[in-house]
Amino acid sequence: MNAKSVLLILLIGLGLGIAHAAYISPGWNYGYELGIARGDNQGSAENLAPMLRGHVQLQIFKFLYLRGGLGYVQLHASKDKYNTNSLVGDYRFIAKPFDRKWTPFVFLGSGAQLDMSEKILDFIPLYPFGVGVQTPIKPGMLMEITAAYNLTNSDDLDNISRNNGDELWLTGNKQDAFYSLSVGLSYYSAGPQERKPAPVPKAEPIIIPAPKPTPIQVTPPPPPPKEEPAQPDLKVLDSDSDGLTDYDEINLYKSNPNNADSDGDGLNDYVEVMRYKTNPLNPDTDGDGLRDGEEVNTHKTDPLKSDTDGDGLKDGEEVNQYKTNPLNPDTDGDGLKDGEEVNQYKTNPLNPDTDGDGLKDGEEVSQYKTNPLDKDTDKGSKEDGKEVAEKSDPLDPKDDVMVMTEGAKFTLEGILFDTAKATIKPASIPILEQAFSALQSNPTVKVRIVGHTDNVGSAASNLTLSRQRAESVMNWLINKGIAPERLSATGRGLTEPRATNDTAEGRQLNRRIDFEIVEQ
Repeated sequence: MNAKSVLLILLIGLGLGIAHAAYISPGWNYGYELGIARGDNQGSAENLAPMLRGHVQLQIFKFLYLRGGLGYVQLHASKDKYNTNSLVGDYRFIAKPFDRKWTPFVFLGSGAQLDMSEKILDFIPLYPFGVGVQTPIKPGMLMEITAAYNLTNSDDLDNISRNNGDELWLTGNKQDAFYSLSVGLSYYSAGPQERKPAPVPKAEPIIIPAPKPTPIQVTPPPPPPKEEPAQPDLKVLDSDSDGLTDYDEINLYKSNPNNADSDGDGLNDYVEVMRYKTNPLNPDTDGDGLRDGEEVNTHKTDPLKSDTDGDGLKDGEEVNQYKTNPLNPDTDGDGLKDGEEVNQYKTNPLNPDTDGDGLKDGEEVSQYKTNPLDKDTDKGSKEDGKEVAEKSDPLDPKDDVMVMTEGAKFTLEGILFDTAKATIKPASIPILEQAFSALQSNPTVKVRIVGHTDNVGSAASNLTLSRQRAESVMNWLINKGIAPERLSATGRGLTEPRATNDTAEGRQLNRRIDFEIVEQ
C-alpha cells in the first residue's frame, strides 16, 4: 500500500472522529457537499469534473465560523492535456453578517492539494475563497450552495508550465487555479424541542352575573421612548465593495468609503493598498505621467517607479512623448539608452542610425567618436559609414578625397569644361575644393595633372585640348594657394580611353582629369 493510500485512510478516520465529536458538542456542526469543478489552466480545453467534500465547523462569534474540510476533486482538460485526481484539504473562515431565510455568506481560507495520481507526496498550497447561501430544511439540518475559486501559489496543479503571455487573469503571474460549485447539507444539534401540551377538555362555563362596575377614570400610560436606529459596524461594513472596510478607509487610508476607486486611476482602493502598495488618493503615485491603472493594466510598468527600465526617461515621457518602450532601455537597439539619445546626444531613440550614414548611433558615439547627427563628421566629402567600410578615418578629412601616396593615380570625377574649350564650369568647383584640401593637408606631395579627351575631332586637336584643360586645373590650384613647383600639367588626348567612345556615356567618362602622385 503506497503512502498516499495510507494518508487518505488516516484522514478519513480522523474526519469521522471529528464529525462524531461535532454532532454531540454545542457550537459544532458537520456536513458534506457534492458538486462540479473546472480548471482555470488550459482555457477552453478545460472540462467539468466531479468533486466530493466533507467538513466540520466551529462557531467562533455570532457571525464568524471556522470550517475544516477534506475532499476529492478531479480536474482534466480535453485533447489529453492533463488529468488529475486530487485530495484537497483546507480550513476556511466563514462570515455570515446576518441571518435570513436564505442566509448569504463569504469565505476565505488556506489549504493544500495532493495529486493522488503522482507517486511522490507533493502538496501544493491552495487558497480558496468564494460565496454561498444557506437555508434551513428542518431543525438540525441546513442546505448549502457554495461557489468557490481555488488559487494555488504555483504552476504545478496541471503539471504543465505556462508560457509567457499566459499568466493567470487574477494575479498576472504564472499560477494555476480551479473553480468549484457544490450543493451540500450541514447538520447541527438543534437542542431539545418544545412539546405542545395536550389539549384540556372544554368544560361548560358557569355564568354568575356580576355587579355593574363603577366607571373608573384611567390615565393612559406615556408612549414608549422612540428607539434610535442601530448604527452599522464600520469595522465590518464595506459600502463600496472594494475589499476595504469603511473603518479602514476613513481612519487608515483616508480614502472614500463610498467610491471603490477613490482617485479614479483604474485600480480599486483595495488593490492599490494591498497588492501594488500605491497611494489610493493619488492617480499617479510615482509622478511619471501615467495613471497607476495604465501602468499596471496597459503598459506593465512599475507604478512605484517613474523610470521602470532605468533609461533616464520617465515612463510617461516614453509612452506619450517619445513613443519609446518603457520596458526597454534601448528601444531602437543602437547601443544608446533612450534617455541618452533624447537628453545628451539629441538623436532619435526610434531610429538606430539617426543621420543615415550607415553607422548605428551607439557605434558613432562609443566606438568611432563621430557625430551621430552628421553623416560626414570630418567634412571631407565621404560619409562616416563609407569611411569606416573603406578603413579610412572618419575624423580625418585628408583621406576622404584621395590617397596621397607616391605612385597613386586617380580621377577627379565631375570636373566639367565648356564644349571644345578649356574653360572650367562652375559645377566643378566643389571637386576642385576637395583636391585643394587634400594638397594643402599634404604639403610635401607633388602632382602631375593629366588631361584626357574622347575621340571626337582630330588626334592633334584633342591632344592640345587635353593639355590646356590640365593647365586650367593647375592654374586654379595655384591661384588658390598651392605652390607652382608642386604641380605640373600634361595632355594625352584620346590615347588612353577608359570606356568605349561608341556611346555618349562612354565618351563622357573618357573626358576627364587624372592626378598622378609623382613625389610624396
